Amino acid sequence: MLPSALLALSLLATPARAADWPDLQTTPRGPVQGSQDAAVLVAIEDYPFVEHVLGANANADAWMGWFKNGRGIPLARVQVLRDRDANARRIREALATAAREVGPQGTLWFVFIGHGAPSKDGADGLLVGANADRTANGIYDESVPRAEVVRVLAASPATRAVAVLDACFSGQSGSGQALVAGLQPLIPTALLGEAPDKVTVLT
Repeated sequence: MLPSALLALSLLATPARAADWPDLQTTPRGPVQGSQDAAVLVAIEDYPFVEHVLGANANADAWMGWFKNGRGIPLARVQVLRDRDANARRIREALATAAREVGPQGTLWFVFIGHGAPSKDGADGLLVGANADRTANGIYDESVPRAEVVRVLAASPATRAVAVLDACFSGQSGSGQALVAGLQPLIPTALLGEAPDKVTVLT
């Protein structure tokens, strides 16, 4: 899981200063900046068919507090999917809704806390949805590619977009065990490609 201060994030796209990374444990001071923002928050702790991701919901609670009190994002524009609600179809729908609702001067946020896996061709990382089963095809069918998320963020009217992916793309659980047999090998995040200028991807 990501540390709440987000001090160990690895930047894949537009450089961000340490001061830009939210400290989820500190009550913000000063004026809020997110009146035109929109956000998607996905937290999958209880995967029905693969190993759980302990702490995902507590991490999501911290993000919700920061979205509300740190950024001042209207709660009506924060799409939240937890556990069994966070299947691939609903993740896509929530992202599309947030992309429509974000203001032209706002930031579009996408936070995913759960399992990651390599894509079938080994060229991208997958965000594993709640309904993934213990087969390679089950993982592939029930996942959202990282590149797809970046495309939606980039196409939105937002001035800036940020994706925080609290998932590795090794296809392994926190204990080091493979989620399922037959997946592609580990993908170093540095090889996943750059994002458009307005999109910052942290993983």
